[in-house]
Amino acid sequence: MKEAISAFVNQVIRSHHLAGAAVGVVRDSQPYFAAGFGVRSLESGEPVTENSLFHLASISKLFAATAVMQLLERGNLLLTDPLEKHLPYLKIKNPFSKVVTIGHLLSHESGFPDVTDYHWDMREEDDEALERYVRSLEVELMFAPGEGFAYSNMAYEVLGDLVARVSRMSFENYVKTNILDPLEMKNSTHFRKNVPPALSVTPHVSDLTTRVSEVYPYHRAHAPSSTLHSSAAEMNLWAAANLSGEANVLLPATLADMWKPRAAVGKPNRPDKRAGLGWFIETHRELQTVYHSGQDVGFCTYFILIPEHGIGATVLCNTSPAPVEEIAFGILDILLGYQPNVIPPSVMTQLGAAYLASGLDGMRARYAELKSNAPQEYDFDMGGFLKVSGALLDEGRNAPAMDILNFALELFSDHAGGYEILARACFQSGDMAGAMRAAQRSLEIEPNNPFLRRQIGLLGGTR
Repeated sequence: MKEAISAFVNQVIRSHHLAGAAVGVVRDSQPYFAAGFGVRSLESGEPVTENSLFHLASISKLFAATAVMQLLERGNLLLTDPLEKHLPYLKIKNPFSKVVTIGHLLSHESGFPDVTDYHWDMREEDDEALERYVRSLEVELMFAPGEGFAYSNMAYEVLGDLVARVSRMSFENYVKTNILDPLEMKNSTHFRKNVPPALSVTPHVSDLTTRVSEVYPYHRAHAPSSTLHSSAAEMNLWAAANLSGEANVLLPATLADMWKPRAAVGKPNRPDKRAGLGWFIETHRELQTVYHSGQDVGFCTYFILIPEHGIGATVLCNTSPAPVEEIAFGILDILLGYQPNVIPPSVMTQLGAAYLASGLDGMRARYAELKSNAPQEYDFDMGGFLKVSGALLDEGRNAPAMDILNFALELFSDHAGGYEILARACFQSGDMAGAMRAAQRSLEIEPNNPFLRRQIGLLGGTR
């Protein structure tokens, strides 16, 4: 079984042009397998190992949510507490009669918008960074608390500041003392400066080519949502703690409460997806899964458990975008006795070089050639175009992003997500009228998008 997992992961890394990855596997609620694949950096060629430390991106939210629930177990707070009880300086422009509670933040039902700029290139590392960020917020809620779902990194920064205020420790030190140390996750850390160079992993961007990222995603204001570093080996310890029912981090009853479905996420292609308290809940092969994914500049991550079977998988990749979810489900299938699905690479793995060589005309010609001659070898869906264009926009490379989006929308003319990202590309390029047109077209196709409706309001349109 370990050999099958290794062969599967290696094949995906090669076919998708990923720099490297690490996977951790738990079986019978215990660590079973951890290994590294590929390289820590395309420039150095040093191999990834099971102990290499990856930026976890949004998997970090699971640790923030656990910290909040520990404080609840200790009687320091309630899920029904209004935020103002603990964070009186947080400014909320709340036009609704309902107040935002801690529970609303955990399940993304608060109405908080998302972070629009993480300032990865304007790093802050002082102890006051998180509270300073929260004090700077003037939050305009997108809907009445408890009456909708909108994924919000901002909400988790606020939760991290809540943990710091209630515990009278920095958020990072609270997590280390109360979660990482008890689980013997000795190398895991929120602090970029504490990652040993021998274990550090370099971020890579896969847009038109796969290359080293110019930015490393780190900023202390975003520690609760994004900046925990860990390895495949140590994430196995975290997985085992959550599956075994041992009370060294949370009581089993508390975990069960976190895994109860609460908010409907509202994805048309995934109708049973729900948010719990920090976790997402869905089914795979008629089994309940609890999980979280992550993506920041240069990193993609996925962590998933099937509690009923005591199995789970961690996938950490130092390339973004990357099919980490598909890899994780392939590993689960191997553990469950199924053949993993083949994961064809996006056609953009071939079109990027054509675009760099010959522009849009070269990309169109290469697409037509592959669609005709290799229709089973590549994924021709919209997702690959969106991921590449999003990666380009993250780096401020607006012109190629708009070229790729416009070409993709020629192929998929009624794709709401395509127009939403096009709106962002127009906005970043200073074309406010184009941004408005694209945003309104996206909402015509998919009206249930409170974040985009809010952005149109900020651009001066009607809500």
